[in-house]
Amino acid sequence: MAKIKTMWEKPVARRKRFKILFWGPPGCFKTRTILRLGHKNDGSDPVLAMADLEFGTDHYAEEFNFLRNQTIDPDEIMANVKSLVKTPGPIRVIGFDGFSIYYEALVNKYAELFLKREIRSVGHKGEYYTLQPRDYQPINRDAYELVRILLQCDMHVLASCQSKDKWGADMKVTGKMPDGPKRIPHYFDTVIEISEGKKE
Repeated sequence: MAKIKTMWEKPVARRKRFKILFWGPPGCFKTRTILRLGHKNDGSDPVLAMADLEFGTDHYAEEFNFLRNQTIDPDEIMANVKSLVKTPGPIRVIGFDGFSIYYEALVNKYAELFLKREIRSVGHKGEYYTLQPRDYQPINRDAYELVRILLQCDMHVLASCQSKDKWGADMKVTGKMPDGPKRIPHYFDTVIEISEGKKE
């Protein structure tokens, strides 16, 4: 009997990699939480690589053992993450602090691109561009591509984003929600809201 070719395969068990999103207001220790969870204090090489988009890791340099990259350029961020995922070396944990800054950087990037396209249009002042609903398609595509790369990689992912107001009917604030791509909470295994607390 001939063997049937198939694109389906039996899964191979592998160690669980945690994909966690922390969100909350500024000053609630999201960065510290990521560093503490990814920290390995045995004198060996760091296993945590931190994408520090908020430039907030300077005063943790002596407390935690980690590598970091500081940039808010969305193209550099994407390239850095792809490079790390492809060749992780001793890195086992990716910290991403945070998605709110990355999404804002994407919005600015595309606003500048759309502004250049409109430079000869009537009323163009060369100063700003108001994004239209359809303009968010490429922005969200880039944002979710980065999320998928992080979630598919064979490393733990500890990410953060700020909180923002959640609006309900009659333009009333009904609570808080993660600030970033709309569907980002649905991608992570665990989503943890961190509220403001007293400083340590």
